[in-house]
Amino acid sequence: MSWPRPSTVTVLYFMSAQCGSCIQGERQLAALQAGLSATVQLVSLDVTSEADTAPMLRSVARETGAHWPQAFAAPALLTAYHVVALDQVAILTAQAGVSCMTAGCPQMASCARRSRGRRRKPEPDDTTT
Repeated sequence: MSWPRPSTVTVLYFMSAQCGSCIQGERQLAALQAGLSATVQLVSLDVTSEADTAPMLRSVARETGAHWPQAFAAPALLTAYHVVALDQVAILTAQAGVSCMTAGCPQMASCARRSRGRRRKPEPDDTTT
């Protein structure tokens, strides 16, 4: 099976359990989740495995209503997705690959809504270098 699946949109949320704006971002995603298509898969990836723990991730998920996979991001993922700031979102589709990259919570909701399976060119404020 190939990944991502052809009909699936995957939202990778790069965050830290100790980051206030990241916790707010988890809340935003939890609020968005009810209105998202079943083909949208959310995944939160903690980038500070040297400071955060699995119990901390579980606590944040419970506190924010994040009912999707939570894991620690491997260094290779941080490099591959050019994670340079928290909190950062990458939206992946089989058709377009990485179709959106944002850093910071204010853009997250609009980015997720825009990328519901549609292929589009990244806007200047959607990418990080």
